[in-house]
Amino acid sequence: MWPSAVVLSSWLLMNKECLNNKKVLELGAGCGLSGLVAAKIISTENFNSTIILTDFNTKVLNNIKRNINLNSMGYIAKASMLDFYLQTGNNYEGGWISDCSHMEESVDFIIAADVICKPEDAKAAAKTIYDVLKPGGEAIIISAGSRHRFGIDTLQPECVSIGLKVTVHNVADLYNGKLLGESNNHEQKEDDNGIRLCSGYVDGMCLSMFCIQKQTKSSRK
Repeated sequence: MWPSAVVLSSWLLMNKECLNNKKVLELGAGCGLSGLVAAKIISTENFNSTIILTDFNTKVLNNIKRNINLNSMGYIAKASMLDFYLQTGNNYEGGWISDCSHMEESVDFIIAADVICKPEDAKAAAKTIYDVLKPGGEAIIISAGSRHRFGIDTLQPECVSIGLKVTVHNVADLYNGKLLGESNNHEQKEDDNGIRLCSGYVDGMCLSMFCIQKQTKSSRK
């Protein structure tokens, strides 16, 4: 489990209303932690929402389906194939290509954690976000910095270049560090959310939150 997935899950628990009455999609879901947390929130809060957990790897998708079933979330969540490199980045109304070149409907809200590993990924991810989102939709992407995730520095300019609006936050500055599991109790050695148990975690790791909006044509004027 990557640290960014734990942070994104914690953020969702602090911002439950962002899922209300939304069609949600997780990019590069991996084990599906963030997407399953979102599904649990939707279920618990009785939101009129659904979520699609996506990845490009067939074995990963099969594992996601298993995790959805293990958590009894099949009535809210589903798994679907989505490959960044198949998306065009020019579908303003929204719609993305799944397996067998089938066109899927756009969504209101995207979540993703640590989905960039090289500059080419950032360009493809920007195109994907543009196509997947409805006009007026929003994406929340959390990632480790460039020391740990090559290509993440190019995500913001790639998004801006195709018409997306991006705001970047240092995760350590949000909620007094609570997203990183920090505690005011200096004698408490274990963090509150298990982030230090994640694969690839190092002390002082810099994590960023990208808030990405697909503006409507009227809002651009």
